[in-house]
Amino acid sequence: MDDGYGWEEDPPDGSIIRLRTKLGQLRVWRFPRNSLDQINGKDFAGGIEHPGLYILTKESDSKAYVGESSTLRRRLQDHAKKGPKELPDWTNVTVLSDGRSVYQSILTDANLRLFLEKSIVRHLSESGIFSPVNHQTEEPKLTVAIETFANRLDEELIFVLIKLAMAHPTTKKKAQTAEISRADLTNLLSNKKMNVEKISRDQWKMSGEPYYFRLGTKPRKTERGWHITLRVKPRETLSKEKGGLIISRGRGYLIPAKALKDWLGTKLWPIATGKEAIDVYANLDDEKLWHLADFQTLDMKPYRLS
Repeated sequence: MDDGYGWEEDPPDGSIIRLRTKLGQLRVWRFPRNSLDQINGKDFAGGIEHPGLYILTKESDSKAYVGESSTLRRRLQDHAKKGPKELPDWTNVTVLSDGRSVYQSILTDANLRLFLEKSIVRHLSESGIFSPVNHQTEEPKLTVAIETFANRLDEELIFVLIKLAMAHPTTKKKAQTAEISRADLTNLLSNKKMNVEKISRDQWKMSGEPYYFRLGTKPRKTERGWHITLRVKPRETLSKEKGGLIISRGRGYLIPAKALKDWLGTKLWPIATGKEAIDVYANLDDEKLWHLADFQTLDMKPYRLS
């Protein structure tokens, strides 16, 4: 892990340990459950609210509860009185913030905090040092600009967790993005009991219904994945819950029309939107399909071909 962020640790102040990245954004506090009252004006105390994230842990085991809040001190005071049901007898807390109030903090954005909360849960789970007892299922709605910043902040977050001995250095494996040949794709579909009856350049007929074949174009920096355009004719068919969408990259995916309709709703129907085409983006690393108009995602994992 690149330590270009730098790292600094203050001498212990009673039972409070304060740490920070020198060239990054994050500040860290670590203290036991009964020491919250020692947090002062140098930290996240006072009448002004401070947003951030926290990790509750228990000395006698490896369980961890990950949370986020726009009012860190108030949330932790509530947890100190009565711990969360998933970890009621927690003993220590690690707080992560940029040390700024709600009026200046980069973590004022609730969706950014949610993104980082999910990231902490993922990093802890992958490392195996701590076992998160809570899992956030809500998807953060990030604008393109916020997502770019969130990914940079997530890299710093990994660095911090490693420094705190809460995670191991890991190398993220990039998904394969190569095109699947027509012959290999036919075999994969046959394994899924799909009878290929007719093949054209961008539409396959299988089991009596049309399936639209898309490779996607290479992502640009501002996009979330491989760019796939759905024009009027396929949208009319898919909105009637006929056939589906075949994405022939990486592991390959066959997404039924009903799943697409449940995800996109009226945006799938051309007359409802008045648009000739809509754009979706296939992120093969996270195996999610994005539609940028409302930032909602469709999980592609259930529809893998390999």
